[in-house]
Amino acid sequence: MTSKKQIAELLDTLVARHHDLVRYGPFVVLRPLRHIIRSVSIDRTRGSDLPDLFFSIGYTCDPCATVQGFWLEGFSTGQDQPRYWSQPNFKDAFLRVVEERILPMLRSIESFDALLSFDQNREFGYRETVNSPLHKVQLASAMGRFDDALETARWMALHPRKSRYWSEGSYALIVDHLAPLLEARDEAGIAAMLHDWEMKTIQKIGVLPIFEQVPFPFELGRSR
Repeated sequence: MTSKKQIAELLDTLVARHHDLVRYGPFVVLRPLRHIIRSVSIDRTRGSDLPDLFFSIGYTCDPCATVQGFWLEGFSTGQDQPRYWSQPNFKDAFLRVVEERILPMLRSIESFDALLSFDQNREFGYRETVNSPLHKVQLASAMGRFDDALETARWMALHPRKSRYWSEGSYALIVDHLAPLLEARDEAGIAAMLHDWEMKTIQKIGVLPIFEQVPFPFELGRSR
């Protein structure tokens, strides 16, 4: 099995080459970490010589978020390139694909707008994931699209509290707690709730040292 030491050594080499990267276990997280979570990770596999490589994207005001966010996608070192730890130049191949392809892509996703517009013809349903009910209402709320968020929350309220799309706890957060604030157009209350979700997520996933708390997009308009 791929060892923790192998993963740590390779990711530490990557971090040492870039000022905006921080390692947390098998994850390298990009800074600035404000509302958007972006990471590169290496998973251990059953095969001792073959690592699984991933990049991931998410946002912090999702109470169910992990370091891997809501979107996890595998990548490889490339056709005809070393894929195994034991192959000569695997380390160089990994660094090359991450630095030339993965990091520029992740660095371009610094805002909610960029997260929503990111697609690049994703093969496995990125667009469907973004538009799933929980993500749709949370993202719309964070961006100040309160009519869209409320429409989705009302739709959820017509369905069972537990389904294949959400847990009972997630349903309660949206329908029981956020929806009344959306109905009342209580922007201060919505902001407070989103910041509360965000801080709890940051503490849960253990990245508080690199987190920078900033206003949500709709709050910037309120402050002018």
